[in-house]
Amino acid sequence: MANTFTSISQCRGSALALANPAYTSQIDSRTGLSQGTRRGNRFYCLGGVVLDSDANAACNILARLYDQEITLYIPYGDMCSLLAERIRTAVGAAPPGLGFREYVTAPPLTESAVPAPVPKGAG
Repeated sequence: MANTFTSISQCRGSALALANPAYTSQIDSRTGLSQGTRRGNRFYCLGGVVLDSDANAACNILARLYDQEITLYIPYGDMCSLLAERIRTAVGAAPPGLGFREYVTAPPLTESAVPAPVPKGAG
């Protein structure tokens, strides 16, 4: 399988990068912390925001490329300890490079903030 991915990326002129995928579907991509719950195709964040679970995991995988503490082959116990320590020491701010707010649409605060539907044929 690794050869197939390498071959495809070479044909497309793209780069293949490996990242440790452990717990990426259980971490809030906005904060980088394992706070929230995944149910089906939704990720329910601690603050009430609901994300698409696949998009949330994809953002977490991208962030792993730049995470100096989580290596590709970090042992399971070390990974669990690291994630627990991050939650324990969190002060509400994501570690550098782990903010993906541009991929999240916050729910409207009022009904008047809800965008009007686009009429058929206008798009």
